[in-house]
Amino acid sequence: MRLLAWGLAAFLGLLWTAGAWMGAALTEWASAVLQSGNLTVEEVRRMPLPEMPEWLRRWGDFLGLTAWRDAMLGALSVVQRHLPMLGGAMAWLVPLIWVVWGAGLALLIAGTAGLLRLIGRHQRP
Repeated sequence: MRLLAWGLAAFLGLLWTAGAWMGAALTEWASAVLQSGNLTVEEVRRMPLPEMPEWLRRWGDFLGLTAWRDAMLGALSVVQRHLPMLGGAMAWLVPLIWVVWGAGLALLIAGTAGLLRLIGRHQRP
């Protein structure tokens, strides 16, 4: 039972980590692009997305990353003159993503340990 619970917690932790890594990479990329200041919508259309690990590539389309990118391109054409200021504001999001990741991972570990302790108390000898 303990092995199954910790195995599930490890799997959920890996998914949580992959999501945080992907969010941080996309946010860092967007912040750098926006801070450049000389960005046009056509240049963004030619830019490649950040490289994803091979095992995550097949899920990229499933998660709708290209649809999100197209939606952001539409919004970009509206707010183009405010982009350098927006890029500077986005720069603080990457550390925040990792702080939230750490808090979530700590809660996952504490929750798993607490659940195992609670199950252990209520088992009959």
